[in-house]
Amino acid sequence: MPSPGVEDRKLIMGMESETDHLPVGEVRKLWASYSLKKKDVEIARAKELSRTHFLQTCRKIVNRIAQVNKCNGNLSSTTTANNPVIAM
Repeated sequence: MPSPGVEDRKLIMGMESETDHLPVGEVRKLWASYSLKKKDVEIARAKELSRTHFLQTCRKIVNRIAQVNKCNGNLSSTTTANNPVIAM
């Protein structure tokens, strides 16, 4: 039986693998504007297709970490409800 979170990690790694050719961050400065316009369409499409699954996966990860912290006596505020980004 796989350890908890394996499928979550696979999903995130798969998303990264499918989008690692897209210019984000500092590298955008090195790209021509006409190329960025084309890639921005791809970026928007990737976000649209993956946003729901990605956020659900992040919620699961945060909740799993909160559960581990709680079991270990660390009553951290690392929960979905307390994280405005993940609670969206």
